[in-house]
Amino acid sequence: MPTAKPTNIDAQRILAIMDELKEKLTFLSFVSAQVLGGLQGEDGSATVEILGPELMKCFAEQLRLEDLYVMASGEGGYGHNEETEEMREDVKSLQKNTLELCRKMKAVPNVVQELRNFQDRESRPAAMIQFLKTLADMQELTLKRLSTTVEEEKSRQELLEHYKSREAEASARRQQLDRDLAHIRVET
Repeated sequence: MPTAKPTNIDAQRILAIMDELKEKLTFLSFVSAQVLGGLQGEDGSATVEILGPELMKCFAEQLRLEDLYVMASGEGGYGHNEETEEMREDVKSLQKNTLELCRKMKAVPNVVQELRNFQDRESRPAAMIQFLKTLADMQELTLKRLSTTVEEEKSRQELLEHYKSREAEASARRQQLDRDLAHIRVET
């Protein structure tokens, strides 16, 4: 995570949104049947206690809604012009549950570490992990660009101040030389 943040409020908002997106995508990368099965097994009881019944219910519902979405989209339902009211309701339920699941997962300390124990390294969603890495790279690039803009503006201001001070010094020197010249003319 970037440590130096630009002072520009809009830049900070952009970076905060990207941080939140990465966090939610990380949470969602652990929502799988394998993880749910591990949680429901003998080894998962301690973690289930940490997560709580509401989060577990939301977790199971997310998998059910995702399966429903995949089945309907495979049948030519979603993404086609034949969208029905039932399909819209399913999509709305999935979106609502996804937000609720992320909110509940965020409230649990170390939830990612707890869930990581139930997910094989090979079964992690490669596309999601690659997307997270790409998003992190984009965030770093955005930070550099935003920081560079701020640094460039600061550099321009410093250069302008330098020229102003040199102009003031030159004006003062000119006035002194004009006085000296006037004094010399008076003496001669």
